[in-house]
Amino acid sequence: MHADASQPLKLECPRCGHAIAPAPAKELASAPAAVTCPECGLRSDLRLLAEHAALPRWFMESRTSDRGASRRFISTFVRALWPLGFWRALRMDHRFSPRAIAGFLVGILLAIHLCIAAATTSAVLAEARVVPVLGPRSTGFLPPSSRPAELLVVDLALAAVFPYCPARGGDVMLAAAQGSPDRTIDAGTLSRFTAGVARVTVVRLPIGLPEVPMRAGASGAYTGPASAASGPANIIYPSEDLLEILRGLAITTAIAASPIALVLLLLLLPASFRRLRIRRTHLMRAAAYALAWIPVALALVTMQLVVGYAEAAAGQSMAATSPLRMALVMMLPVGTLAFSILWMFAFTKRYLQLPRAGLVTALLHVMVGLGITVFVIVTLPLQ
Repeated sequence: MHADASQPLKLECPRCGHAIAPAPAKELASAPAAVTCPECGLRSDLRLLAEHAALPRWFMESRTSDRGASRRFISTFVRALWPLGFWRALRMDHRFSPRAIAGFLVGILLAIHLCIAAATTSAVLAEARVVPVLGPRSTGFLPPSSRPAELLVVDLALAAVFPYCPARGGDVMLAAAQGSPDRTIDAGTLSRFTAGVARVTVVRLPIGLPEVPMRAGASGAYTGPASAASGPANIIYPSEDLLEILRGLAITTAIAASPIALVLLLLLLPASFRRLRIRRTHLMRAAAYALAWIPVALALVTMQLVVGYAEAAAGQSMAATSPLRMALVMMLPVGTLAFSILWMFAFTKRYLQLPRAGLVTALLHVMVGLGITVFVIVTLPLQ
């Protein structure tokens, strides 16, 4: 339904949301081409403000695109990795869609899950095939070359479905089966398995599950400990390899999320909410799409692991760093810094049209750098 031409249009500044002097719709044709917001000083085209700007067809928040949500997610994700082009295609008067933002977040979480699953699955395969090349393990687990297939299958299944557990799935299933007289997988075993996965994921320490006497004649992969040195079969021991990998992935996620912290730091700058106010929806949009870098960073770490395991399988020591692994290691900090700078500069300069956008970007990075330095100085003596 079109507005009455004689009724004044309620127009708002697309950057700060301040009300701009309304004008009748019939007078827009003769109105000045540009209007200046009295609050933040942004100059806008009055006629463009009166219209609802169409979003790009590839954008996740587009309501008129003929592309499905999955295609729009992929195209938005790919374009977000080049911030200059991404923010050039968007305008502040484009309508904000919380539902589309939520869909993008779901897609990013799925991508993060797949990256973590790929890392832990590669570690499980490496334990089964690569570790014998590197030497015997000191954790007391069954040597990878003779680990029962039943345990290895559960190892892979848990690493793929729930890669956040620091224990191997076969060890958890072995401990859970000790609560069954026949040492089989039944409803009770699966219930104990689920509880064991949850507990060891939270505490990240060895835990025990209920154990009952084994019925005479019971046999199979779940009748005893993986080895004589591994202790009682109902005890779940976290894998040191998986713990180290999960710690590394968590640190990588925190580093890759630094552009989000920079966007939120705009709330603290006087040029943002005092002398130059900014709508919070703009910050929410920038923070949400900055998440696109996290799966890329996790994929780089996973590639480092895969290359390391492949080199170890070929007889090379994982302690030695090959040129390929060194390149992958350097791509994480260099890529994160480059993405962060480009993201903030493009967001402040091309999207928000802030004055001195380069200075704002530099100031934000200095603040984050000082925060990291203080954190390292404070925590280093505690190590």
